[in-house]
Amino acid sequence: GLAGTPAKHVVRNIDPATRSVSVDEYPDANVADDVSGRGPCEATYVLAAILSHVHDPSSKAPKGGHLIAHARTGPTDWHLFNDFRVSRSSASEAVHFDKVWRTPCIMYYERVGLEGVVPVPAYVSPITEEAFFTPNAYGRDPHAKNFGFVPLERGQIPGSGSSVAIDAEFVSLGAEETEIRSDGTRVIVNPAHFSLGRVSVLHALDPNGATAPNTGTAFVDDFIVTPDPISDYLTQFSGIEAQDLDPRTSTKHINSLKAVYLKLRLLLDRGVVFLGHGLKKDFRIINIFVPPEQVIDTVELFSIQRQRKISLRFLAAILLDLDVQIETHDSIEDARTAWLLYQKYLELQAHGTFQETLQRIYHIGRLHNWKFEAGHMHDLYLELHRTQTPTETEEGVYYDPAMPDKGESSETRAEGEGEKVGEVNLQQTVFSG
Repeated sequence: GLAGTPAKHVVRNIDPATRSVSVDEYPDANVADDVSGRGPCEATYVLAAILSHVHDPSSKAPKGGHLIAHARTGPTDWHLFNDFRVSRSSASEAVHFDKVWRTPCIMYYERVGLEGVVPVPAYVSPITEEAFFTPNAYGRDPHAKNFGFVPLERGQIPGSGSSVAIDAEFVSLGAEETEIRSDGTRVIVNPAHFSLGRVSVLHALDPNGATAPNTGTAFVDDFIVTPDPISDYLTQFSGIEAQDLDPRTSTKHINSLKAVYLKLRLLLDRGVVFLGHGLKKDFRIINIFVPPEQVIDTVELFSIQRQRKISLRFLAAILLDLDVQIETHDSIEDARTAWLLYQKYLELQAHGTFQETLQRIYHIGRLHNWKFEAGHMHDLYLELHRTQTPTETEEGVYYDPAMPDKGESSETRAEGEGEKVGEVNLQQTVFSG
């Protein structure tokens, strides 16, 4: 019999091409003694998922390896679920087994034709509020005052309609490896490999869209300990130093990747809106999908189509008169700055001056090559408020007639996309999860 149904089955045909099984399905438990008068009906089951054990002799796991799952997500689409990493796969890869390293444990089939007939139970997340209250694996007390955040109490977890500000920093597990071919072209042999190093989450708006006494206060600031060897802490861009992620020496609130992921996933499942700057990259690092309606990204709000993206530091200087990221990055500071930029965005929209202000920002940015000296952010702030509105060309590029500027093409590298790793190439990367 096939698992999950009360009926018995007699196999008619197995089609390796479609990975389906056609059977005679009997409604009664005993095929040989079917006295119900209801004969068998033909049914087709298709392979929908496979759970496999991957053998790894170097693994410290009890069984010398771990479990992975392949799931069919479309007529011809398959995805691989390997711990926290989710990647596209294929049907041929899903059914390729090798007794040396991969053994199938469960093969799950679905009956064809029952879509819309058999009710699908409502999704209930297995992640509960205990994600925020489970004892820390490294013995850290989140209520300790030196950690710089205020942990949530029961009943305080943000829910649907609330928004939080978030920022992530990461470390490098391996630099990009390239080679030069005989024709002079540069080829990436092994992409850069990054791992999540720190995540900070701050209170923003309540469900009514209003600020609260704790707005701008961090309730998560976790430094993630990874078992993989770290080749570069990217301290200049992440603010993370070697001792911060070492359980023996760290004075930070260190945590495991799984514990951090469960917190973020709980907020996601509860309908919380995430606010930040350059979140697309951060979510890739965290390896979590957030629906667009639950994302407010200031790098997109303050942008003109086909123009470069603007860094958080430049926007903070010219709009908020703040000098951030002076020597390094701090995820709490960056998340709070993104929140303040969103407040400024709402203010400009309410006054009907957002588009005009954005045009001025791009104009000033090009004049200064999108750079300014530390301590001189006030000059940019003053310049924004005294600059005349630049004109618009037929191509939609804004410039000052007195200083010709053809703007930048859509191929110009976006400042802010890669600002955390300087010259590290993020177009070809592998993120650890």
